[in-house]
Amino acid sequence: MKKLRSSLIVIIILGSLLTTTVVHSEDGATHPTPPPTPTYDPVNHPVTTPPAPNIPAPTPFNSPSSVTTNPVVTPKATASPAPTVTQTTPPATNQAAILSPGAGAMLSGQTKVRISADPDSNIDLTLQPTEGKHGSIFLSRVKSDSNSYEYLWDTPNTPNGTYQLYATVLKSNQITLSLGSVRLSVANNPLTAPPHTSSLPPNTALPQSSSRPTTTNNNPPINKQETKTVPISSIKDITFSSEFNPAMIQSSPQVVIEKVENTKQKNETVLTLKGKATPNQVITILIFSNPIVVTVKTDANGVWTYNLDKPLSPGEHVAYAVVPQQNGSKVRSEMTQFFISPAFAASSNNESLVLASAPENPAGQNLMLLTLAVILGGVSALVLIYRRRRKVSTVTASTKDHDSA
Repeated sequence: MKKLRSSLIVIIILGSLLTTTVVHSEDGATHPTPPPTPTYDPVNHPVTTPPAPNIPAPTPFNSPSSVTTNPVVTPKATASPAPTVTQTTPPATNQAAILSPGAGAMLSGQTKVRISADPDSNIDLTLQPTEGKHGSIFLSRVKSDSNSYEYLWDTPNTPNGTYQLYATVLKSNQITLSLGSVRLSVANNPLTAPPHTSSLPPNTALPQSSSRPTTTNNNPPINKQETKTVPISSIKDITFSSEFNPAMIQSSPQVVIEKVENTKQKNETVLTLKGKATPNQVITILIFSNPIVVTVKTDANGVWTYNLDKPLSPGEHVAYAVVPQQNGSKVRSEMTQFFISPAFAASSNNESLVLASAPENPAGQNLMLLTLAVILGGVSALVLIYRRRRKVSTVTASTKDHDSA
């Protein structure tokens, strides 16, 4: 009985062993039981983004000794190429600016001022001294039907010194844009007159005075040349409207404004002032009531001409010419009066019409006032006489009517 029980236990153990080691397939063939499929450890083998594609489960090989699995392949993340950004530069626009002269320029002779601005504009060019002067010098009003503006500046008409050049854009005579300023210097050399030669023929005895002892000079005569230098005005010679007081500056008959008239310059009407002063001298012209300060240089005969292309406001205006003297003082011309028509002052082409021009003459002004007073007095007298006669005739008529009744 014990042997039977032991044999049964052995059979059961063997059966269990056979059951775990051999697997019957559907076709009746026996195959060893494969080892368990290895699992992927996400902790020890982290997966990077982007996520790995679906990979089929590893398939065991028919090998009794070992089983290998297909490795898990993580695709590398390929960096996408950066998009190519093409920076398209907008077409260059004509920005308003002073193109030349540049900052710090030293000017002499004729200089071209170039400005870029919107077409069909008016640009006023003015100079403001940097040496503490209060006021500005008007250079010119520049016009153009394109975006390029040019002005040929004759710098000898401007006293030497350092200035700020300002450009102001105007539309319909209204300031629309200020282009800032450029610091520059005007430095023209003094004029040199032709040398005056004083010479004597060789071996010519000098005339001797009877009161002086005669001396013998064996040295040959020396040719002497005398060169006269004409000084150039500086900023201190400019007279600004804020500093100008006719009563404090003496008038001189050598400084004259002879004419104020309209002239045609490049198919446009401008106001032209003409006069005389010291030859080869930069003078200041002051126009009130705006006021406007301009400078101009006289020629060798003392004649000067200035074309004012900036329109003046309608009404009465006066002008003076001021000339600096070598001793530091100044002299002026007599006052010149002229009138601007309101119709032309407000016209689109900026024309200015001079209605009258007369030099300062206090006696003439008093005579005009006296004549006007006499005329008004005569008219008043006639009115009084007429009223009195009418009153007398009315009384006489009423008396006759009463007597007849």
